[in-house]
Amino acid sequence: MNFIWSDFGVLDRCSYDQRGYLLVHNTDNDSRAMSTTYSSVFNPIEHKCQLLKGKSVQIRTSQNTGTWSPQDWFSDISLSGTEVNLSAPSKLSIENSDELHEKINNLIQERDQANARVGELFDRENELLDQVKEVTRQANLASFSEYFESQRADILEKKMVDLKSENVSMAMTIEKLLAGGETSYCEFKESLSLNVRNSEQKDFKPVKDKGIEKACLKNVIAFLNTDGGTILVGVEDENCTVSGTENEIKKLFKTKDDFRQYVDNLITHRIGEGFLPNIKISYPEIDHTEVLRINVKRSANTPAFLKPEEAFYTRVSASTRELKNKHLADYILARFK
Repeated sequence: MNFIWSDFGVLDRCSYDQRGYLLVHNTDNDSRAMSTTYSSVFNPIEHKCQLLKGKSVQIRTSQNTGTWSPQDWFSDISLSGTEVNLSAPSKLSIENSDELHEKINNLIQERDQANARVGELFDRENELLDQVKEVTRQANLASFSEYFESQRADILEKKMVDLKSENVSMAMTIEKLLAGGETSYCEFKESLSLNVRNSEQKDFKPVKDKGIEKACLKNVIAFLNTDGGTILVGVEDENCTVSGTENEIKKLFKTKDDFRQYVDNLITHRIGEGFLPNIKISYPEIDHTEVLRINVKRSANTPAFLKPEEAFYTRVSASTRELKNKHLADYILARFK
């Protein structure tokens, strides 16, 4: 039998129909079925679906299915972008859960390494900007005019190469951020200021929810005080579904520019100008849907507090925790030497 693997989108759930067939569903409301002929592998497939929920997946289909279309059925499922066995018989060689666990762990490690690389690129960008400033200072001296012209082009070219590398790195890791879910280095937020649930009510009045904003900003503080990380705004944290920022902009802001200016002011006023070199804000598109991405680099020497309450947060696993009193003092002494 001739098998192929193809992308199936983001896995939403699995279920059974009236015939007893096992079905897998993606977030685009598409589904594939596995007949009772393969009931011996239903349990391992269900377990794999639990591990893969909310992640981009690929499925195995056959080109020799009789009256069934290859768009109707599947015989195995795995994580998108990973190596699979192209010659495996349908029922005799299902990828096991241990192999899938290893793939997911490898994906998370790759994503965390990419986040660390973004931090290194922040440092490199600041170094290059300092070099540009120094060259400009020298250019103010008439005797250095020729030196300035030759060196400025070289330094600016290097800066553009580094910035291009940073943009490529950030774009390549978006899918990995979504596939890996929330970790100690990654947090998803459905919105920045909009109470999404209340906004669906008929009597909803456009108002920026300060509690929603705090829930987002405290993660910036936590990443500054721990080991850095990434926040994606416009992604539902339960199933990693990309909702984007368009609905929030439509209900609370006039234009995208108004939203972006509000983001800049919010971070400046609630976190402080001193930490702006550690924070990189961008607005990438995922499947033509724009999200807000906040990359945060670890603060080397200065603890960060959320204003005006001066609350202190750290990142522990996939959660953010507030420290107070003795725990706060002990942590600052140990972390910011």
